[in-house]
Amino acid sequence: MRSARYYLIACGTKEYPHLGDYEALESVEDDIERVVNALSKCGYERVLQSSLNLNPSRDALILNFTEWLQSEDRADTDRVIFYYSGHGHSIEGDRHYLLLQDTKETMLAQTSLPTEELIRPLNNEGIKVNQILYIIDTCYAGQGVAEINRFASEVLDRHQAVYASDRKSVHFIAASRFKQPATSGIFSELFQSELEQFLEDDKKSTELRFIQPSLLVDKINGALDETQRSRQRVVHSKNLCEKGVYFFPVYPKSLVRWEANRDNLISRLMEITSAHKEDALLFMNSFLLMSSPKSDLIFEQAATLEKLRYLGSLPVLDGICQLVALSEWLRQKFLNRNYRKANAKEIAKQIGIWQRGILLHREDVDFDLVEEKVKDKLEAFRDIISEQQPRLQIEIEPEIDTANNTGKKTGHLNLYVNLWVRNKSVPLARLLQNRLDYYSTNSQKNNHADRLIDCLEENKMLSSIVDRVHLILSPEKLKSLMLEIEFILPFEYFEIPLDKMKCSYTPKFSRVLGTEYPLFINSYERYFDEEYFRSKEDVYLKKERLWKDEKHELVICYNDDVCANGGEIDIDAFERHDIFIGSQPSESTLDLIEATFPIAVWSRDSSINLREELDITRWQDWPGQIQALRKHKKSANITLFWDDLYPKPSERSRPLNTSVVE
Repeated sequence: MRSARYYLIACGTKEYPHLGDYEALESVEDDIERVVNALSKCGYERVLQSSLNLNPSRDALILNFTEWLQSEDRADTDRVIFYYSGHGHSIEGDRHYLLLQDTKETMLAQTSLPTEELIRPLNNEGIKVNQILYIIDTCYAGQGVAEINRFASEVLDRHQAVYASDRKSVHFIAASRFKQPATSGIFSELFQSELEQFLEDDKKSTELRFIQPSLLVDKINGALDETQRSRQRVVHSKNLCEKGVYFFPVYPKSLVRWEANRDNLISRLMEITSAHKEDALLFMNSFLLMSSPKSDLIFEQAATLEKLRYLGSLPVLDGICQLVALSEWLRQKFLNRNYRKANAKEIAKQIGIWQRGILLHREDVDFDLVEEKVKDKLEAFRDIISEQQPRLQIEIEPEIDTANNTGKKTGHLNLYVNLWVRNKSVPLARLLQNRLDYYSTNSQKNNHADRLIDCLEENKMLSSIVDRVHLILSPEKLKSLMLEIEFILPFEYFEIPLDKMKCSYTPKFSRVLGTEYPLFINSYERYFDEEYFRSKEDVYLKKERLWKDEKHELVICYNDDVCANGGEIDIDAFERHDIFIGSQPSESTLDLIEATFPIAVWSRDSSINLREELDITRWQDWPGQIQALRKHKKSANITLFWDDLYPKPSERSRPLNTSVVE
């Protein structure tokens, strides 16, 4: 989430060459300067100063304001104040108008700007700004504000957002009431003095606070002398949105120092951890997972800076700064005795030095409390990981010709390795993205399936990934991590004995992957091939029944049920059943398994009878049961196809297949 940004658009009209009855307003320049100076102390950045300042034309005002609101750089966390100073005119039976430099006395309605036009840009598509305050410093401003508010209520509130959290919060301050003229310079002078007094008083606070517009208006009206009060009253109003109001932030002095140095300190923290940035990214995600299960994880280095800035923008609560807590999490992770990578202890030392530097800018942080809380969370982290059931998803997919944009397979394979937890729609970490050039492997085997296994075993690729996951998620008790491994494979690799693949930890020590972990396969085509879209939907309905409907009675399809009518495959039998159990299935049977079943298990030879070995009543635990079978019956050659409700990789964009177009 992007932290809040504060923008001010301030303009006004001083000269009226075509309006004989209206004198030039010498106070307009001072009005703008006072408002700009006051709001700059609240953190506002003035924008459009070159195009909207003094004496804007009608078209320039609306077009520049609209284009700025529709900019791609806008965000729903932006806060915007629009201030206008000048002559205002109310035409009886018509509307309130802002008189501009090009307004003509004989065509006043046609050459002035109806005040309500200021809000119409918010009704355009693509407007992300959700909070805006209009300050109209003119005569009869109350009428103009009422017209803007009516538009907000009738159009924005009624037609735009269904949910209150998504609706636009629009506030208005009018320098005068409906039928009151406004005295030049009075509003801007009191606005500046009262806002600055608020800021000075509230800086005694230690936390970020916000001044309510209604309270500021009350203070301004209270500062008017008796004569002024009888002629002019400032008015605040708003549309019906019930959002919190965050237009006038008050930064305590400690926070001002922190804001000035935050980005440099964040850059330094990233620099310290850059030697092991992939592991640091995983550590950060584990912190986010532990801090808030609903927090968005980061899986690219580019998103790290934005996440750190967000954590740094959060207030210190009860002595805890979330950015400092993250740094302590990183320090203790790198300091762990089982994390033995080069320079790990030096990184932990440098993070400690970085933390001491924070004290110069965030003296309200209680470091002893932060350290204690982080230690408690690290103790609880292994329990959380166990509940979230981490899974290593290894995607092996055909390489597509992107160089010529043909959409055809090149004959090579791409490997993607992601670490997931159950309740996240994005990976906890992306561990590897690599091209498997298995034609150039050192393997002497001709079979492409055997070559693939040799390629995966070569250079201890998977061994190092599995070892890294253990060290990062559960460094104290490596055996306690219940990691699952899911291979997402193209159809032609379904019969590869991946469960027999070895993980080599030392030149003389290796373990069989299928006996160390629950290991199963899934279909690449089901998630990446458009031709399988319909079957994927049908399979998903079966998955919903299996894992969510407690009353659903399991229907199992055995080898004997597949064939009927003289050996022909009975397709209806597949569609009626939830699970397949068999032995040495044919290619056509495997094809139907891929198209119709969420779960299938088969032996690759006749060495084991799965009907006898598997507990049908505990089918949800088949990954663990089959792991135990592989461990205790070394000759067991079992493939488990397992497509559950666990998060799956999202489809990646494919190049255009020009042959299809032709």
